[in-house]
Amino acid sequence: MSSGHTSEKFRTLFDSAGDAIFIHDLGGKTILAANRKACEYLGYGLEELLALKPGDIDTPEQRMHMTDRIARLLKRGGGITFETVHRRKDGTPVAVEVSASVTEWEGEKAVMSIARVVTHRKRAENILLAAALEWQTTFDSVKDVIFLLDQEFKILRCNKAASEMFGTNSANMRGKYCWEVVHGSTKPHPECPIVRMKKTKRRETSVIRAGERWLEVTVDPMLDEDGNISGVIHIVNDVTARVKEHKEL
Repeated sequence: MSSGHTSEKFRTLFDSAGDAIFIHDLGGKTILAANRKACEYLGYGLEELLALKPGDIDTPEQRMHMTDRIARLLKRGGGITFETVHRRKDGTPVAVEVSASVTEWEGEKAVMSIARVVTHRKRAENILLAAALEWQTTFDSVKDVIFLLDQEFKILRCNKAASEMFGTNSANMRGKYCWEVVHGSTKPHPECPIVRMKKTKRRETSVIRAGERWLEVTVDPMLDEDGNISGVIHIVNDVTARVKEHKEL
C-alpha cells in the first residue's frame, strides 16, 4: 500500500472504522498514519499524533514491552493480539486490546495496529472478580462444612471447613460423591437425607454417626425450571458434643 496511491475511498474507509488504527514503522520510532477514531479516543489532532513516537501513546509501564511485541509479531508472521494501556493527551490511562499485523506502507514493511477500548469490559471483570473474592471469603468463613454438589451428588466445590474436618484439600474432594468423603463408603448412608430429598425435592436433615463423631447433615435441592434437581447444597455440622450431652442428660 503506498501513500501516493492512497485513494479518497481508502481514506474514507480508514476514517470510518469503529476501532482506532495506527500504522508505524518496524522500529517503533514513527507513527506513519492514524485514523479519526485514534485521534478521538486519544484526544490528539492528526498532526499532533503523527508527531509522536508509537511508544508515546503507551503508559511508561507498557512502553518497555514494545520492542518485544514487534519481535514477536515478526517472528510469528500472521499477527498477534495483546492487551495494553494507552495514555490519552490529558494523561488518562485507557485499557485497549490490540491486534497487530505486518502490512506495507509506502513500499516498506510496517506494523498496523487496531486498538479497541476495553475499559468497560475491564471494569466489569474487576467487579466480577471482587464479587467472587467476597463470596469465597464468606464461603470460607462459615464454620459448618459446605459442599456444592452437582445433580449426581458429586462435589463441585467445598469450603475451608470441609478441608479441616476431613483432613484433605478441596482438590482431593472435588469430583467425589459426598458419601465417599463424609462416610468413606461407596454408596449413600442409609440415613443420609439425600435419599429422602431425591423423592421430596425439599430440604431434608438427619443426624448420622460417622466413626466417633455425630454429624448433622442438611441438604437443600436446587431445582431447574422443570422442577428437576440440578444441584445440591450439602451442609455438615459436627454435633458430637451436643449428642453426648443429650445422652448424659
